[in-house]
Amino acid sequence: MTHYKVSSTGIMTFDTASTMSPPSASAANLPSTLIPDNSICVWGIEATGSNDNVVVKTFGTAPNREFWVFFTSMSGSGTSWSYWSIVLDEATNKIWIVDQRHSGSPSMTLGIQIDTTEAYEVMGSPTIQALAGTDYTSADNWYYTFVQGSLPARDLKGISVEMDEYLILGNAPFTIAAKYQNLGADTVQTANFAYQVDGGANVVNPMAGLNMASFEEQTFSVTNSWNPSSPGTYNVKMWTYQINGDVDMDPSNDTLYKTVIVVDTL
Repeated sequence: MTHYKVSSTGIMTFDTASTMSPPSASAANLPSTLIPDNSICVWGIEATGSNDNVVVKTFGTAPNREFWVFFTSMSGSGTSWSYWSIVLDEATNKIWIVDQRHSGSPSMTLGIQIDTTEAYEVMGSPTIQALAGTDYTSADNWYYTFVQGSLPARDLKGISVEMDEYLILGNAPFTIAAKYQNLGADTVQTANFAYQVDGGANVVNPMAGLNMASFEEQTFSVTNSWNPSSPGTYNVKMWTYQINGDVDMDPSNDTLYKTVIVVDTL
């Protein structure tokens, strides 16, 4: 693709020959006759205020560029302002829809429309609510990934670390925990969950009886296993491997990190 058009209501289309008027900010399910073919939809926002803009920028150099379409300070149903982006990744052909920050939340449809008979929308459309907070940095961003092709058989993706940032030494030993999502086609029955603190020894917990269908999420943990000897700042690394007794077919998304501060008292 070399050409595109973007509407002020969150629709990016590669069908530049389309003469359709942009849809209103009232989102609906995909596929929709209101949306041109070959479109990416952040439907539910609209540019109505003086600070509402559509901004584009390319990051990086070929063949590893990212192209961003940034919707700033957008209005919409139930919101005073909302920031979203569509990101195209040249190296992988992945598409991301990034929820960046908001005050109030519009009702959204997020997805891709191939034509009026084929589309792929995020579950919950057309009433998806923004999840990001008000931080202008990426610290509280959320994103949705669209990947061309078939699901790999085995793929666990790290979603979030389920540990507090501050821990009281007197409450040790601590449980190491993280949330994972099954992005593989196979139901995950077993997996190994491991962690490491400050580059030390690996601690492994074999997880059995999981029964995670595709796209399901579950928290993995190693209970009461970390017992630091003193207060301080610790770097914790967590990862998974050996799904159903075989390799994870996309190891790039297995690992999570968190900096934890252990104190004598709060």
